[in-house]
Amino acid sequence: MAFSISLVLNTVAYHLLLKAIAHYPVSIVMPYVGLTPLFLTMTSYLILGEALTKGKIVGIIFIVLGGFILQLPENLKEKGWRHLINWREKGIWMMVLVAFIWSITASVEKIAVNASSPEFYGAFIHLALGGVFVFWGKWQNRNSIKKPEALKITSGGKKYILLIGIVSAALAWCQLVAIKLTFVSYVIAFKRAGVLVSTLLAFFILKERHYLKALSGTILILTGAAFITL
Repeated sequence: MAFSISLVLNTVAYHLLLKAIAHYPVSIVMPYVGLTPLFLTMTSYLILGEALTKGKIVGIIFIVLGGFILQLPENLKEKGWRHLINWREKGIWMMVLVAFIWSITASVEKIAVNASSPEFYGAFIHLALGGVFVFWGKWQNRNSIKKPEALKITSGGKKYILLIGIVSAALAWCQLVAIKLTFVSYVIAFKRAGVLVSTLLAFFILKERHYLKALSGTILILTGAAFITL
């Protein structure tokens, strides 16, 4: 049952995600994915009975705020907060719904992993989702007269695709092992805090200099991590 629920909900979530980023500015909608850990404080309790202390909840809130700040668009001063927090924007509501659905699937995944193993569930869900979207894509183009051209991939491109696949598989495995060992909300909170790594890489390698945003987001995430781990 957990496998079926996870597949259905993940299919809906990824469909909404792709639809949102296809029709709305990515810089506006993507920060709202970071709300997942916040929703998890409720859904993990209702589904798994994982009760968090007040300190842990505060830590998760800090991480969510820090991640949200680090993902803010650079031209926010020009367009203003109203451009970011525009509740009439359907894309924002789509991403909030995606975050909520993922808070449910994360809890369901723990049930599935405990009933099987991280390796089995990880292989199942990714192969199943891939099959669903391949079928969906073919069905969408069923009336197309033109035959799609063969996808040409260079030898260098194949290496990058293989590398991305290996890294993605490793990340998925680590997440599934982690949710089996500890509270789901902690795992997803630290996962969303991964945006901190991107910010640091951009700061030191790409020489992006947005000191205030980087500093405030980093402090919030580290403070939140301290609340959770201590």
